Amino acid sequence: FRGVLNDLMHGLYRSTYQSLDGRELTIATTQFEPTDARRAFPCFDEPALKATFRLRVTIQVDQSRPSLSCWSNTPIANEYTAKVAKPGCGEVLEKTFEFETTPKMSTYLVALIVAELDGISTTP
Repeated sequence: FRGVLNDLMHGLYRSTYQSLDGRELTIATTQFEPTDARRAFPCFDEPALKATFRLRVTIQVDQSRPSLSCWSNTPIANEYTAKVAKPGCGEVLEKTFEFETTPKMSTYLVALIVAELDGISTTP
């Protein structure tokens, strides 16, 4: 399934933030509460219904934004980069993040961020 990145501030959406050096940068993030997960992936988007989630996110590597990364509810289980042929673009470099399976939870708790951010982790 491929979700749509919208500008509605619901589901999986695009927003902007200001970096420490004053640049305006784009962020992709989620706001699924109470029933907007269905905007990003097919699901029973009902808070009483719970499931586990295993996310895989692929982003295009952009030489102008080398520190672009991805975060979710669980640690990254696997991360890899591959060259992919894109019609009309030739070969592009893509980075894929596969996250560990979440505990059983409601869809509105699923979180995803793609941005140039620094992170602190308590896991190795």
